[in-house]
Amino acid sequence: MNYEAEAAELIRTLPGLAREVARQMNCRAAHQVGLTPAMRNLLDFIVRFIDDWDIPPTYSEMRDNLGYNSKSSVHRQVLCLEERGYIRRLPNRNRSIAVIARP
Repeated sequence: MNYEAEAAELIRTLPGLAREVARQMNCRAAHQVGLTPAMRNLLDFIVRFIDDWDIPPTYSEMRDNLGYNSKSSVHRQVLCLEERGYIRRLPNRNRSIAVIARP
């Protein structure tokens, strides 16, 4: 069976699925070595923001303060932190991030 050809066909026909699989693989690979510097910066920012303001930051505030170009970049890092058990959040709710564990 030609797995490369099947994988190429799936990527061509289902690009959204391919992106999601790549994101999950990236999160799992990073988990094996701990937090990436970007994840560490984001987690530190979230902790400081909650300590200072008593509410979690919005994705826009995280984007602006950490120099990301888009909220989707922040979202990807938030998902990785959530998958690793450092934070939890309620989907589709503003300011719903809670820090569970600190590195």
